[in-house]
Amino acid sequence: MRDGWSDQRMDPADMGLRAHEIIENAEQFELTGRTDYGSGTNLATASANIDGTRQILAELTSLLVPRDAGLAQLDASLDRAQQDLDARHHGGTWTPLAELTRAQRERVNADFGDLLERLAPVAAIFEVRRTA
Repeated sequence: MRDGWSDQRMDPADMGLRAHEIIENAEQFELTGRTDYGSGTNLATASANIDGTRQILAELTSLLVPRDAGLAQLDASLDRAQQDLDARHHGGTWTPLAELTRAQRERVNADFGDLLERLAPVAAIFEVRRTA
């Protein structure tokens, strides 16, 4: 993603929505294990999704600061989710989703649910409003 990001084309007006959708897809596909197929890499992919969301938010920061009073809480929520995922990353391997304890899985799910709530205003801020 790092190498190809500068070549990607995206409507700037869609970037706020994309930040939300990345985390939404992680919750829907990675944290449910629907895309695992035995690889045990769902948490690694969820971590990459947090990285992608951070990249988009970095591009939007100057526009968000005056419009989103919850930006500091969003950053803290991203950090918390990343820390919880990083705790499942040991020496180059990730704990497979199926091996998480119930408490660990609930915590990761709660992290991503919180992220979705905190990203909703970001998507709304950049939603094009039509007047006609």
